[in-house]
Amino acid sequence: MQRLLRNYLRPEFASWFFILAITAGLSTSKAIMSIATVAFGFMGLWYLWAYRADKTYIRSWDSRWVLLLFLLAVVAIFWTEDSGRWLRDVKQKIPFLCMGVGFMLIGPFTKRQYAGIFVVFCLTQFLLGILSLGIALSDYEAALELVRTNSHIPILGSIHHIYFGLFLGMSVFVGSHLVFGNPYGWKKWQVTTMAVITITNLIILHILGARTALLAFYSGVVWLAAGLIIQQRRWWLGFSVLAMIILLPLASYQLVPAFQLRVDAAVWDLEQMAHSDKDLTNHSASLRVLAWSAAWDSYLTAPWLGVGPGDLKSEMHAQYEAHPSVYRADDLPEGPHNQYLEHLASLGPIGLILLLAVLFAPLWSRHASPSLLMLSFVGLISVGMLFESVLERQAGICFFTIFSLILPRHGMVIRKDH
Repeated sequence: MQRLLRNYLRPEFASWFFILAITAGLSTSKAIMSIATVAFGFMGLWYLWAYRADKTYIRSWDSRWVLLLFLLAVVAIFWTEDSGRWLRDVKQKIPFLCMGVGFMLIGPFTKRQYAGIFVVFCLTQFLLGILSLGIALSDYEAALELVRTNSHIPILGSIHHIYFGLFLGMSVFVGSHLVFGNPYGWKKWQVTTMAVITITNLIILHILGARTALLAFYSGVVWLAAGLIIQQRRWWLGFSVLAMIILLPLASYQLVPAFQLRVDAAVWDLEQMAHSDKDLTNHSASLRVLAWSAAWDSYLTAPWLGVGPGDLKSEMHAQYEAHPSVYRADDLPEGPHNQYLEHLASLGPIGLILLLAVLFAPLWSRHASPSLLMLSFVGLISVGMLFESVLERQAGICFFTIFSLILPRHGMVIRKDH
């Protein structure tokens, strides 16, 4: 019993447990996610103290980019006028600090631990998706009416629909990796179970997923196909995946009414943007273009360091007032809805360059070429950031940080065993 307790009370196991909690909390509980994130950071410090005789303190230099994102948010106080909003922004970015420290000091997990993380992630999206879909089907006409009016079908709990769609899309990539790659030598029933979960998540994505999430998912598929063709020279499989990008949306358009309405609404929305005299306040594409324009004009007022994270909201409102439109003032976007513009306008070119470094650094690992799973993730998240400020919400920060730091380590562990 004492030996068992000693094994489970080691920082390596405790840190893995908290990563599992964060992974499950992404879609289900902000409180669990917050507590587990801070605890994971302390696990890194515990690991450093417990093994202080080991001179190899730094386990992952990749974490330095994530830590720099937090540091840049902190030093922005020197050119931010609204200190209250600056402080809220820094609190929002604490997961960068905690997980950056944790991953920097804690060694790679085992194959079985990585499998546990991936299974919990896929299973959580599956269960939440099934429950949300069940609620939607109980009054399907009302759900379709929400899509028809450019609203979203509610997701059970407090998770935002765009983020849930991104998580669903990533769960399809992770599940496909576990099914087709079978890196852990699973038995047939385990592979079959994961295949059912993955297919179900793919279907739910096309019913409940937001347009941003769907675009991000298909971008990830393109990156996956490119990896198969260019990196692995698997031409037939790569072009088959590319064909799926055409066939799957066409089939979904014919078979899934919610998907069809979402596509039709997007096309109509884009067509109406040509009419500048119409109030398109309830149409997300038009509002995003308006937000992008205001964010860009805000950046031009301070092109070297940006306006500061705490001042971006007020600066965008100033731009709305300076450029009146037919949109209702109480419904104008408060943020850019674009992570690249968010960093550029608030932190200047340095912020944008650092964001791009964090996003694409895992692809240039000196140890080995990026895995197909890593390519899929970068493809998904890079497009998701075009239409949503993913790193301005706790769930988005945790999702991005976990996968951008875990996937390179996972790839090295798998390659080492093979």
